[in-house]
Amino acid sequence: MKKLIIYATRTGYVTECVEKLAGMLSGDVDTINLAGRPPAIDPGRYDTIMIGGSIHAGKIQKVVRKFCAAHSPLLSTKKLGLFVACLTPPEKAGQYFEDNFPRSLVVQAKAKGFFGGAAYYERMSPIERFIMKKISGMQESFSKPNDAGIKDFARAMG
Repeated sequence: MKKLIIYATRTGYVTECVEKLAGMLSGDVDTINLAGRPPAIDPGRYDTIMIGGSIHAGKIQKVVRKFCAAHSPLLSTKKLGLFVACLTPPEKAGQYFEDNFPRSLVVQAKAKGFFGGAAYYERMSPIERFIMKKISGMQESFSKPNDAGIKDFARAMG
């Protein structure tokens, strides 16, 4: 079975999560970062597709939303998983699926994963850094991974 992980990341934390996830999955796994200039994608070649990204101010990257909207009919025929990365506590992060993915995909998804989050200040703009320091109260970069969430998601997706 061929698997595809499609994602976008702002500071690189999602890439770290995707690398962990890919290592836990069986079979052939391809990964595509939609940020920048992604290669041409033919999601029809895959049996299982996982889609996600990081949440900033309640929103996932626009390129992820556009991909889901453009490929929604095809995605509805696949084994589908959705994931998000953010610093919001897991019990409050569930709403991000409803707010950022088409309802039809949220309902169909075999798994929904919450991968934790990180604030890498050195990779942020000065404004982002200022806001994050005010919100978090942390003066240095930090990471709060949810390795158990990644593992559970991988188990559900095979």
